[in-house]
Amino acid sequence: VLKLPHLSRLHWQQFVLGLLVGCPWAYAFSPFEHWWLGLGLLVLWPQLQSRLYRSRSESNRSPIFGQHRRLRWSWFMGGLGFGLSAYGLGTYWLYTSLHTYGGLPAPLAVAALFAFALYLGLFSGLASYLYAHCLHLGPLATDHSRIRATVINARRSPSLPWMWAGFWTFFEWLRGTFLTGFSWLSLGDALVDSPFE
Repeated sequence: VLKLPHLSRLHWQQFVLGLLVGCPWAYAFSPFEHWWLGLGLLVLWPQLQSRLYRSRSESNRSPIFGQHRRLRWSWFMGGLGFGLSAYGLGTYWLYTSLHTYGGLPAPLAVAALFAFALYLGLFSGLASYLYAHCLHLGPLATDHSRIRATVINARRSPSLPWMWAGFWTFFEWLRGTFLTGFSWLSLGDALVDSPFE
């Protein structure tokens, strides 16, 4: 059962970080076609989230399981912010379709676009949540220094980048197929006109 946490300052900081990092995502696609930007953001994103979490959790002395839950939900909020800005800016043209050609009043068109981007952001939020959960797999941590060491040493594990890529790819696929899907703005689309094609 997913138990929603109280949203702390760290959760909102991760959300704002996600909003900022997700903004350039749309530039990886046509007509800008800076394909390298999409790859760079996906490499940079977990590093930035880990650094923010480490810097904010140094003084925290909450119970062990509270730390695990806090880590996962802060990463979820960051992923949600990333998706909200990335897909909100990447689908800005839907406002024109809804308002100009569909006749929907402007406030309702903005609200519809926001709700749509928020829905799409849930997929990147879930990918981040599961990745954060995998940061703590292994022996059960028995003290706070062990938890911090796990997060700090996570980048040394050769399997974690592959897990991140796997979670991101799975949730992009799911976003493109679930409830008939919305497969636009997937990283693979940006790589069509790149050396990786």
